Amino acid sequence: HADGDELARNPWDYLPISPEKAYVTRYDRWPGNSEHGDVIVLDPRASSITTPVGKRIAIAPSVELLDPGYSVHPARGVVAGDRAYVTTVNATLDYTYAASSLVVLDTGTDEIVAVRELTGLHDCTGIALSPSGDELAISCSGDLEANGDPSLGTAGVVLVDRETLSENKRYSAVDLGGGVSGFSLSYAAERS
Repeated sequence: HADGDELARNPWDYLPISPEKAYVTRYDRWPGNSEHGDVIVLDPRASSITTPVGKRIAIAPSVELLDPGYSVHPARGVVAGDRAYVTTVNATLDYTYAASSLVVLDTGTDEIVAVRELTGLHDCTGIALSPSGDELAISCSGDLEANGDPSLGTAGVVLVDRETLSENKRYSAVDLGGGVSGFSLSYAAERS
């Protein structure tokens, strides 16, 4: 999908909602129009790569950023019931990170109904729904240092109750063997 300036704006994920509706998360900002990424709504039956964007959901106003130099970048998401759950990367243009967020959208109205800051976790992109649908697992890569090395202090995986958005458990990068969790993850079993 293209904006008026024909920029696709770095689509990161496709979230099917129904045969007539889907969301696409767009990571990058719209230069000259927005300082943040967004989520667009499309009809998969009628879409092509050149279809103009008809409806844009601004995620940034719901995410509380302390510094106006930071941008909200919607990353990946999952759909469960009548809700879409989208991770955000909150960072400056030169990749100084703030805590990521989990944004919840009502798929019927396209309204943002909840936001949960993932305190102490940066660059959270991966998200998976448990087999029962009651829990979300979110992976966070942490800060990328100027020399290319990861900073493990803000990396890890957090498990969130889908209904209440409360944190069930957190695993630091050290707990996971000292590496950085990747951009995606999945459940191998109900609690694994």
